[in-house]
Amino acid sequence: MMNRSRLSAECPVAESAPESRLAVAARPGPAARPGFGGPLLLLSAGIVLGLAATPGPLPDALTWAGYGAALLTYAAGRTLARRGWAGAAAALVVLVALSLGVLAFGPSPLPDRKITVFNAWAFSLGAHLPPLFVPPPHPNAAAGVLAVALALSGATVLAGRGARRAAGALCLLLAGLLLLTASRAGWLAAAAALLVLPAGRTPRSTLTGMLLGGLVLAGLMSAGGPALPAESKILSTYSLGVRLEQWRHTLALLESRPLTGLGLGRYPAAYAEAVRGTGLRPYETPANLALQLWADAGLPGVLAGGWAAWRAVRLVRAPDAPGAGAPRWLVLGLGAALAALAVDGLFESVTIIAWKAGASYGYLTSPLPFLLLGLLAGLRADGGNSGTVRDSPGRRATAAESTRRRPRETPCP
Repeated sequence: MMNRSRLSAECPVAESAPESRLAVAARPGPAARPGFGGPLLLLSAGIVLGLAATPGPLPDALTWAGYGAALLTYAAGRTLARRGWAGAAAALVVLVALSLGVLAFGPSPLPDRKITVFNAWAFSLGAHLPPLFVPPPHPNAAAGVLAVALALSGATVLAGRGARRAAGALCLLLAGLLLLTASRAGWLAAAAALLVLPAGRTPRSTLTGMLLGGLVLAGLMSAGGPALPAESKILSTYSLGVRLEQWRHTLALLESRPLTGLGLGRYPAAYAEAVRGTGLRPYETPANLALQLWADAGLPGVLAGGWAAWRAVRLVRAPDAPGAGAPRWLVLGLGAALAALAVDGLFESVTIIAWKAGASYGYLTSPLPFLLLGLLAGLRADGGNSGTVRDSPGRRATAAESTRRRPRETPCP
């Protein structure tokens, strides 16, 4: 008579299917990856250190509320991604970008808007928009948000999901608005996003090439058109000259305080004092992401920005874990959106919204970078389940019923 224990050792297939499935389900998953809590903590420490070590007025309540709201936006984005709402948050960003793209052509007292025969009709139509209680966004500022929205919509197209045609039409609309802004920084940001999207999707790189070619072609067409009176051409060096002047004065301000910076919200007044009597326009931001972090939070702020960029690259490039809920297309879309912000940050202060209000200045922290970082952290660091079907009790009961009905394996003799 054959030994029963020997039979069970030689015939592992005799193990019941439900028990083996439970063993697989109970297998521990990969360790959670760190999010962006460390960089944000370092940034906050740099802000406090800069305000404490540098003499000057403290930020007003609106500035503090803006920074607190930005931190809460990061936490909200992380929570939404963990609960499967990352796609809805990305759709909200796209809707906001469309609104800003339309309002950027409205009546505005802001100077330096590039108006040529290529996009003059858009500004003529926008002149009929009703005036708002706040100044409309500058086309350069709206271009960065449009590039982010183009990255998120392009990721949906490359995913080949059910809404692919609608997302493709949305990409064309966003690209058209971006071209009409005549923002070279926004165009470069969109190109950076479109280079990140086809990662691992070589057959679909043709679509990216076509979009990039369209951007270049439309840019050449608009640059070749004559400028309207009192307006600069798209290929003029005026904008670059203005930024070089801003950067030179900003570096002179930071030269005496390289470790602590100027303090949160103090840059507009400090820059206005630096250019007083020179005939130069007092700008509210240094038009550069690194200089903005340096001015607001000192050297810790610059280190926090580099740390966050390094961690974002690692999270986007990390391999997908078995059974991970985060869809690859959404992770790539967020990575492309962050790449667009980084490139736009070479020429714009993408973390701050500042304006002049009478004798003082309004100073708010932009929630967009914090939202994108929160969504990426929720999908990658916390193993978010966006884009997947949640495992409900009914689904588990159905799976168990199908397992009971399946015939058991016959033990080998």
